[in-house]
Amino acid sequence: MCYWMAYIQARRLSQVLFILCLVGSSLDSIREPPINKLLLSTFHPNLEKTLILYCRNSGKVKRYLNYHKTLTCDEQTAVDLFTHTTTRTPEGRTLPRKKPFTLGSSREQAARRFNLTESRLRIKGNWSTFQDSVVDYLQQDHAEAVPVEEIGNKPHYYLPMHVVLKPSSTTTKTCIVFDGSARSSNGKSLNSVLLPGPNVYPELFEQLVKFRSYPIAMTADVSKMFRQILLAEQDKDLHCFVYRQLPDEPLQDYRIKRLTFGITSSPYLATETLRQIAKDFANDYPQASSVVLNDFYVDDLLTGCYSVEEVVTLIHF
Repeated sequence: MCYWMAYIQARRLSQVLFILCLVGSSLDSIREPPINKLLLSTFHPNLEKTLILYCRNSGKVKRYLNYHKTLTCDEQTAVDLFTHTTTRTPEGRTLPRKKPFTLGSSREQAARRFNLTESRLRIKGNWSTFQDSVVDYLQQDHAEAVPVEEIGNKPHYYLPMHVVLKPSSTTTKTCIVFDGSARSSNGKSLNSVLLPGPNVYPELFEQLVKFRSYPIAMTADVSKMFRQILLAEQDKDLHCFVYRQLPDEPLQDYRIKRLTFGITSSPYLATETLRQIAKDFANDYPQASSVVLNDFYVDDLLTGCYSVEEVVTLIHF
């Protein structure tokens, strides 16, 4: 028996090359993850028969890939916190934490790194792109100014930030990434005290093969997925940053109101939130719920249908 580790798609539908990884004689006989006797070979037969074989053994493949997938204590704690503290808007969602924790001062470091980022972006001519991204945060109400009376009077953690350019993206051309691993004055960072949660992503290879099996393919993505999810009020002060529009202006203090790139718990919280929404509406939209639960990889949807009617029905969900 075999399971597929990767696939390469050629130009034509009939020219699909599967790289098969042969391990032992049967997945049923596997008791421990194999570490030797690895044999690679190529397979180029009828695509339909190959995919049928894969579908018949998908359960065995899943059991093998999930071998000993037991949650650690921290992972289970993160799951429990999400389950018991997640609420629908307008309350927001609380970040899983390790308690107790104390963070030191961090504004000075954030200000220093902002100055370096500002100088580099202005020299390279990318400052306007970065500026547009920050302004978008503020205009979309995804960030807000920290009230002057709160500065210095309550704990805040400041995140250094930079911009990532993604010209190929259809929905988010630029992305501000915050450094949640920047250490505060006591040596601890926000990421060091947060729970990252378990890996809830499906196997990418399985998603690709399943996507390739449909006669009609469909793709989509969630626009600004992280920023669709609110932070709880008590967590906003842990997501502060400094910014100014002109180099001769003093730095202003802001705080983020949504999930943030660069924070260790954000991927789990975003993915699990999407899955929870699908579960909540499973009775009303069973087909759409199944697609969300089984065909998403992070914010990207790879799915398909067997008829145009199915496509139309799914789109209208």
